[in-house]
Amino acid sequence: MTMWFFDESDEMEEYQSAREILMSLEREYREIASILQKAKEALRIDPENLKIQARVKYYQKRFDDLQKSRLFASEVPLEVSLWGPPHG
Repeated sequence: MTMWFFDESDEMEEYQSAREILMSLEREYREIASILQKAKEALRIDPENLKIQARVKYYQKRFDDLQKSRLFASEVPLEVSLWGPPHG
């Protein structure tokens, strides 16, 4: 066993699965942010379009939910919280 976490992190299944979950969550967050920005621009051009208004409302809710997600909005990196020394 080595002294540093990142020397063996590629071999740890728990770390790889947690990292894949966070990467997919971040990818979804970026995609929704991009779609939401384009929908808001389209709404500025045609503010009376109900279809675009519904699209903006839907993606804004999904975007807000992702921002509130406990996995995504962590002050401590996942590596530290899972395999770091205990506090105190």
